[in-house]
Amino acid sequence: MSEKGRLNLVNGTNQSWQLTSSSSTKLKTWDFPQTIAAGAQGMCTIETEGTSSDTRGDATYTLGDTLFTILIQLVMQDGKVTLQASWNGTEADYVVFPPAMAEVPSAIGWSKDGTVAAGVFTLSTAPIPPVAGTGWTSDWFGIYGRCLAAQKLSALTIPGTHDSGSYGISKPNKFTKTQDLDFNGQLSAGVRYFDMRIGYQPEYDDANRFILVHDFAKSVTLLDALGQITSFLAQHAAEILILDFHRFTNFASDQPDDDSNFPYAELTYWIGKGLGPLAYAIPSGRNAADVTLNDIYATSGRVLVSFNVDASVYSNAAYIPPITQVWQGGDKDWNTPDAVPKFFSCVLGQVTEDCPGQKPVAIPQNQIWAMMAAINFPPLQPPEVLSPDLDNLVYGGSEWSQECNAIATDFIEQTALVSNSVCTSVMKGTTLSS
Repeated sequence: MSEKGRLNLVNGTNQSWQLTSSSSTKLKTWDFPQTIAAGAQGMCTIETEGTSSDTRGDATYTLGDTLFTILIQLVMQDGKVTLQASWNGTEADYVVFPPAMAEVPSAIGWSKDGTVAAGVFTLSTAPIPPVAGTGWTSDWFGIYGRCLAAQKLSALTIPGTHDSGSYGISKPNKFTKTQDLDFNGQLSAGVRYFDMRIGYQPEYDDANRFILVHDFAKSVTLLDALGQITSFLAQHAAEILILDFHRFTNFASDQPDDDSNFPYAELTYWIGKGLGPLAYAIPSGRNAADVTLNDIYATSGRVLVSFNVDASVYSNAAYIPPITQVWQGGDKDWNTPDAVPKFFSCVLGQVTEDCPGQKPVAIPQNQIWAMMAAINFPPLQPPEVLSPDLDNLVYGGSEWSQECNAIATDFIEQTALVSNSVCTSVMKGTTLSS
């Protein structure tokens, strides 16, 4: 069976790329532009004839009048299509995405019927050395630190998960479980924004009173989740996370969804106990949207915590203000094949006919915000059956990817959201720093 996908090549340098060689075996389409101008992007269409082990493609670009070359390859691994990049000449003053791997090609990935990205960018400081091993998504803040550290957190494109804790629901129906990876798995995959829904069950002892939920479906304890987070950060000290607590459910209350009935102070205590010095406190007088990675790196903190409730109900000076969450929904039926593209065109394109009630949703300004539930599943199907819409909308370097801050999706490992978001963040960082 053939597979089709797209690769967006992002030229973030001041010289053009020239295609110097291209060949393919058992590919229907291996379409690479001859030239990609300085500061431009080139979309490539790729389609296989089948899944033969000798299916392959090679395309080499040379960067201007330098000795820097970019080799893009398609190979079959265990019957699956894989795209990879090799960068020759990284001693030049450039940074590459995906990051250069020590002695092996860098895995770009593949999105069936979707889009992935790769790029080369001008860097004003020393080049980023090759990365040992293949798990670069565990350390992408650290790897691209020189590109990103001076940037505001609110300016980056950050991959996230919707209903981040739902992986642990013991008896899920087809709509309550929206993640298969636990927190360690999501963190290792590159997720840095987490949708944290919390339930309170006072009949349990202190350590188990707070659990992660999806509506009334119960998952793992909060302390289990925080334990995974702190263990991960102990091994990946440059990574920065956002925990967005909302949808507070008090199982002991006659009105479990009433925010005013929730024991926030007790929850704050257990968050503090679980995170310890890893919890980042916003300096007095600072706007959370203006906080840079360098500001955070100057402290022991690595985790930004937000309670998404009105300050009249509860506020904590150490937490960042409630994060604006932009949702599909309202009075419009989003359960259609083009739901996700319409959602993005409403919020980012401000196309009124694609919005609930034909009222545009304002893009949040000067704050950390999240595009929520970009779940991209076909109509009347559970979210396990994903479509490529999200990958085709926010591929690395796309206009809409550049507009977004955090993006939260279901089943993160079935999308190219992480690599596409990181590619766009690197593009933003190098563009603003050069």
